[in-house]
Amino acid sequence: MQINQRYKIAVWILSILLVIESGALIFLLARQPAKKIPKAALAIKGRIAIVIDDWGYNLDNLYILDQIKYPFTASVLPRLNYSEEVAQGLHNRGFQVILHLPMEPHEKYRLEKNTILTSLQEKEIIK
Repeated sequence: MQINQRYKIAVWILSILLVIESGALIFLLARQPAKKIPKAALAIKGRIAIVIDDWGYNLDNLYILDQIKYPFTASVLPRLNYSEEVAQGLHNRGFQVILHLPMEPHEKYRLEKNTILTSLQEKEIIK
């Protein structure tokens, strides 16, 4: 027999085996009762909070507030040039405003203005 003939016979045999196995698999699956999918125990409705940080450096982002349709909280840094105006603008538009109180990090680089440091006296911290 030639090699091409052998390949053709092998392909036919494999094809027949594939059809037989597929039929057997379908037969076995059809005999099994359908599994019932259990209902979810309790659907918990999630909530998410969005906080946009570091407001008060400038007034550049106030114009976009009128386009935002979802509630969020704005964190305003204290005692910056625009902190009060930004906080009032956010509040007037119905957004929640919180204080971003910078506190001393482990790595003391790029500290925010008015960062609370462990070396400060109580009066300075209160001020």
